[in-house]
Amino acid sequence: MKMKVELTNVEKYWLMVNAYHEARGESDDGVVAVCHVVLNRAARRNQTVYDVITAPSQFSWTLTIPWPVIKDYKAAARIMSLMQRIESERLDAAAKMVLPLEGADHYYAPKGMAGGKAPGWAAKMRFLKEIGGHRFYVS
Repeated sequence: MKMKVELTNVEKYWLMVNAYHEARGESDDGVVAVCHVVLNRAARRNQTVYDVITAPSQFSWTLTIPWPVIKDYKAAARIMSLMQRIESERLDAAAKMVLPLEGADHYYAPKGMAGGKAPGWAAKMRFLKEIGGHRFYVS
C-alpha cells in the first residue's frame, strides 16, 4: 500500500469539494478526518482521490445529478486552508508506517441517516471514534 503524503492541486480540489459537501459545518478536526478517510481509502485500494469520491454510492452529495454547487466560498476556503495540516499528518503517519486516523476508511453522519440508523456496512466494520457529527470506521 502506497500512502500519498504530498497532494497535487487536483487532489486538494477534490478533497475540498467532498469535505465541503460532507463536513463544512464540522470543526477543523472533523473536516480533516473526512479528508483522511478518502485518502486512506485511496491508499488501500490504489485509486485516485477522484476515483474514490466519484465511485457509485459512496458519498451522499454525488447521488444527485447535477452535483450540487459550492455556494459558501468562505467555507470552501477554510477547507482548502487545512490541506497543509492534512499533508503534515500524513507525513507523520508515514514515518510511523501507519495510516492517519487509525486507518479509518469509512464514516457516516448519524443525523443524516433515516431514523438515525447506522448503514448496513457499519456492523461489519470496527468502530474507531466519533468526531463532531461523524462516526469513523475501519474495514
